[in-house]
Amino acid sequence: MQQRERILLILLGSAAAIWFVLPRLESVLLGPLAGLRNQRTSLVVDIDRLDERKKEVLASVRELADWTNSSLPPDPAIAQTVYQNWLVKLAELAGCTSPEVTLESRVRHGDVFTVVPVKLTMQGTLEQLTRFVSLFESTQVTHSVSYLNVESTGSDGDPRFELIVRCEGISVQKAAERTRLFPQAVLAEELTEASKSISVRSDVEFVDLDSLEGQRIRIGTELLTIIKAAGTTWTVERGVDGTLVTTADADEVVELMPRREGIADDPLADWESLLAANPFTKPDPPFIYDPQIAAVPDQMVIQGFPWDYTLEPTGWDPDNGSPLFAFDSEVPEGLSLDRSSGELTWETDEATPIGDWDVTIRAVASRDPSIAVSTDFVVSVRMVNLPPIVTVASQVLAYSGQPVEIPISAEDPDGDSEKITFTAAGDTTEGIETDADAGMVTWTPSIELDLGEYTLEIDVEDGGDPPEVVTARIRVEVVEDDAFFTHFVGVMTLDGKPEAWFYNRMAQTEGYFEVGDQVQIGNVDGEIVSISAERVVLRNAAELFSVTNGGSLRDREILETYPTSGEAESATDDSEPASSADEVDQHAVEEAGTNE
Repeated sequence: MQQRERILLILLGSAAAIWFVLPRLESVLLGPLAGLRNQRTSLVVDIDRLDERKKEVLASVRELADWTNSSLPPDPAIAQTVYQNWLVKLAELAGCTSPEVTLESRVRHGDVFTVVPVKLTMQGTLEQLTRFVSLFESTQVTHSVSYLNVESTGSDGDPRFELIVRCEGISVQKAAERTRLFPQAVLAEELTEASKSISVRSDVEFVDLDSLEGQRIRIGTELLTIIKAAGTTWTVERGVDGTLVTTADADEVVELMPRREGIADDPLADWESLLAANPFTKPDPPFIYDPQIAAVPDQMVIQGFPWDYTLEPTGWDPDNGSPLFAFDSEVPEGLSLDRSSGELTWETDEATPIGDWDVTIRAVASRDPSIAVSTDFVVSVRMVNLPPIVTVASQVLAYSGQPVEIPISAEDPDGDSEKITFTAAGDTTEGIETDADAGMVTWTPSIELDLGEYTLEIDVEDGGDPPEVVTARIRVEVVEDDAFFTHFVGVMTLDGKPEAWFYNRMAQTEGYFEVGDQVQIGNVDGEIVSISAERVVLRNAAELFSVTNGGSLRDREILETYPTSGEAESATDDSEPASSADEVDQHAVEEAGTNE
């Protein structure tokens, strides 16, 4: 073998040896270094994980500290009581109604804190409900909403809703011991709507009175912001966060309502878009413009008096401009129309002719003359109609259950008294009858009506155009009907003369009357003409009547009636003369068999 071939063979063997030995050599020499590199990478990952965990722990510590500062009272029972009371006051601040509270089981988380759940059900509008939520979120309390349900009662206008909200407050065990949710004070003097400052008593629970500027407080259903604090006197801004300015008496509670940091001055600002859209309200249908002039009733103008009337345009599209008015017919002299406002005016005088005019008015859109509408009505000019002159008794006596006739007369100064009518008006109209021809008002007060004074109102209307009405007022004193309660109960004889015995069952009074005596009971009167055990006969200027034994004067039996003076005069024209009243009396008495 040549020398060159031996060298090549040695080189080839060396290369093969290196090829097989080098990986094993590398594993032996570099293996520990790779292990250390991997261990370093794992340690870096663990360090990063621990750093993140440390951050989480620190964040939890800070959060727990924040929870502790704004926690409910540490006693869970006290916390749930004050929390539910505060939620009810919050609902009242928001304007919600019918708040009802349901307490749920508290959940304890080790020795750190307790979750205090309270379910609140109330009613209100969308604005009131959003105000409640905004006040809930803006107040510095460790709590949250875990459940919220809103049910609408309608879809038109501004419907009311029922809100069911489950609030969860946090009671941290290391929180400051207290029996209230927030510090309180008491007003030292009355708070009026105009008050710009308040004064509280010196036993205020607020810790640092000099750091109250900018703080929010509650008095009743009003929230206020303290602008400047000088000891126990504070200058305040009234009615903040959408609440209304109210009044409060001295000794009213003043409660701190601390704001959460980062909350806007107006908590409702974030809800403006929701309130404007109101997804619970059915949107109004698109408006269809239909230009019109509201119908004008026929108008009455009194001669010599100014008159005006303004036309009312409806359904006009503002994009087409406002309507312009003009007469579209012949009109009487002096009647004017304002082109822009549609106001009609007329200054009439004694020379203005009496009569009726048909008036047509046309309205045209100022930006689109093709849009035009018109309206027609009648304007009537009439002379001044003077009211009727009424004469009536100022006061009348009436007996319960009995009709009373009240003369009433009326005269039309315009000379047409025959067209005057009487109509009962006012509160007391039952039982009233009017007769314009006879000039008489008849009223029968019901026996169920209380005794006393009543005012009858009678509308007296003339026949003018337009008619004038005068209300006549008549005072009527309603008294007991003694004639109804007074009965003929027997006959007594004294010195051979019979005496009629009358007894008033209501007043429990009695009277004895002989023949020839005058009897006046209520509105029944008469002279006794005969007495018997069965009946008593009496006579007055209008009638001859009898009262049976046991009967009342009101139930008397009419035996004869006598003509009035007018009837007596008309009777003189008869062919046969009428009998005298005495003859009629005697004849009636004899027929009754009562003359003894």
